[in-house]
Amino acid sequence: MHLEELGRIDLPHGGAGDYDHADVHRSTGRVFLANTELGQVEVLDGLGGRHLASIFGCPGASGVALAGERVVAAARESGEVLVIDPGTAEVVSRFAVGPAPNGLAWDHSRGQLLVADTSDFTAGVFDLDHGRKIAERRLPGRPRWAAYDAARDAFYVNVLHPAVVAVLSGRDLDLTATVEIGAAGPHGLGIDAAAETMLVACDDNTLVWVGLDDWRPRRCSVLGGSPDVVWVDSTRRVAYIAVGDPGMLHFYDLDSGDELVRIPTGRGAKTVALDEERNRLYVFLPQTGHAAVYSLVGPP
Repeated sequence: MHLEELGRIDLPHGGAGDYDHADVHRSTGRVFLANTELGQVEVLDGLGGRHLASIFGCPGASGVALAGERVVAAARESGEVLVIDPGTAEVVSRFAVGPAPNGLAWDHSRGQLLVADTSDFTAGVFDLDHGRKIAERRLPGRPRWAAYDAARDAFYVNVLHPAVVAVLSGRDLDLTATVEIGAAGPHGLGIDAAAETMLVACDDNTLVWVGLDDWRPRRCSVLGGSPDVVWVDSTRRVAYIAVGDPGMLHFYDLDSGDELVRIPTGRGAKTVALDEERNRLYVFLPQTGHAAVYSLVGPP
């Protein structure tokens, strides 16, 4: 497998550059990116290869995620979540969630959003239509990214210290397990439902593969730097791991656990987004203010 670069999209750029999480709206192919430095969300026309709009008023923009047919963004500095209409690229509502929201995970079966807060170390579940908090749970430490596992009706939340993944019931947010990772600083998180595996990217340059059936580490892969975003490509059975320093992207075979390739990206390129249906991978380059658009070519 290799990448064929299709082009680059110019992004608003303040100089130092800091882009955080991004996601792709499936039906339109639009890409939504947290521009942390400028406190806004960027909207890209992925297929057209152009920047469409900037959504202002998202100070400390961090987490961005799909929530059904809507997009949500965490404004860490104002303690809010923004709800965005992906068709119009307009904010349809915003509501307070806590002092410093960051990690987001969507429970599509209940239509509820989990928000992990890096200030008060809590995870709260919210009704997106009314901005109402349904439940809250204290976490073992400072949370980072989060994910929802529909098969087990559970939220997984990475915790910086102690180095664990908190497992929360989707039904009532009960803390049902704390999974010891055995590596420092769990950060990025991806779920491979087919293999019943959780991929946890850690600050000590490791990728830990954890079995969802027994919560035991299955393997540990060495990365070329401290990672951030993990993206699981269930169609091609590949995981993409973004490393901001020195700037590279790792490809791992989800079935064998083998590293397929690593490619240089650019310093600070800690986040990516995948359009699985259209076979496009977006790599965000904060130092130059671009999104590099790639097509994935060849078998894994």
